[in-house]
Amino acid sequence: MEYTRVRLRSALSTPVKKILFPLLLLCVLPARADWNLLHKQNEISLYIDPLTVVRGTRPRVWGLLDYGKPDEYEDQSARLLFESNCYDGTLRKRSAVYYKDSMARGSTTSEYQPTPWEVPAAETPESAVMYFLCGKK
Repeated sequence: MEYTRVRLRSALSTPVKKILFPLLLLCVLPARADWNLLHKQNEISLYIDPLTVVRGTRPRVWGLLDYGKPDEYEDQSARLLFESNCYDGTLRKRSAVYYKDSMARGSTTSEYQPTPWEVPAAETPESAVMYFLCGKK
């Protein structure tokens, strides 16, 4: 094993390392989302990234909820992974990260694990996500 490790290390020349390292760095940097407005109600805007849609028995999509002003926890936005069950019309937030600044910028304040499955109330950001993923209101 030690022989193989030394041999592989010596096989990478300095010019290859100079090219390979920046390429690997680009692969691990966070990707920029393409947020599209899905729902607006008063000052609250819900954006989704259509490139993150996962179809199947439980479709999912990443969303960004921008509050327009700080909420009771002083958060101004949240990045959420919505998951739907199109068969029974329920939706849950599979993951949530809250931010101090708008459009999921600034420091994160808290993270949450999945919420319970619920039928979204009419005319809410959640009902807009349900309609987007399942075609149901």
